Amino acid sequence: MSAPSDVAHPLLLISNSVSKHLTTALDLVESVRVERGVPPKVPDINHEIIIISNINKDLVLPGMMKSIKKKVSDGAALIVVAQPELTYIDFAACYLSREETWEALSS
Repeated sequence: MSAPSDVAHPLLLISNSVSKHLTTALDLVESVRVERGVPPKVPDINHEIIIISNINKDLVLPGMMKSIKKKVSDGAALIVVAQPELTYIDFAACYLSREETWEALSS
C-alpha cells in the first residue's frame, strides 16, 4: 500500500487575472505549494505542475514558453485553462515533437 506524501509539490500558476474559484480550489489542495507568476514577470520555472490561466498574450515572453517546454519534456505537467482568445496565444514553443514525447515517456 502507498500513503500520501507529506511533501508539497511545487505548482506555478501563471496568470494576469486569477480566478477566485481557481485560487480557492488550489488553496484547498494540501499536496501542492502554489507560487504565482504574473506575465511578463514569471519566476524561474522549476515546478512539477504549471497552470496557465487568464494570461495576456501581449505580455508573454518567448523565453517563458521555452522554459515551460523544457520542464514538460523533463516530466512536469502543463495545464492550460480555457480563456477567451486562447487560440491567439503562441504555445508553439511548448509543444514537444513526436520524438521528444517518446523520449520523455521512455525515460
